[in-house]
Amino acid sequence: MKDLKLNGNKLDWLNGDLAQVEGLELIKQHILTGLYTLKGEWLLDYTVGIDFVRNMRDEVFWKHDIKKVILSTEGVNQIKSFDLIKENQRISVYAYITTDLGDIELNEVIRRWL
Repeated sequence: MKDLKLNGNKLDWLNGDLAQVEGLELIKQHILTGLYTLKGEWLLDYTVGIDFVRNMRDEVFWKHDIKKVILSTEGVNQIKSFDLIKENQRISVYAYITTDLGDIELNEVIRRWL
């Protein structure tokens, strides 16, 4: 399966054409897209995403929602290790994920407050 490659929240270009992504990189991109989606943000399904606003101070809910997003991504089998760190007004996720195509190491800042 292939999809358009994203660079942050923008489409990526390669030699004047839209770049594509597949394999492990595609699964990781789908995970990151889910992690960056705020609950209620997607018009077609308002239940998708992470509720950082309502559960602003409770890391238990964040961990649950983040793991749910990762495990609901197509191709993901399990989370071998997981850590969430909140420091300096940002949330970082560290996870080692097993997929159908191999393992993914995730090290991502998913939320910042100004």
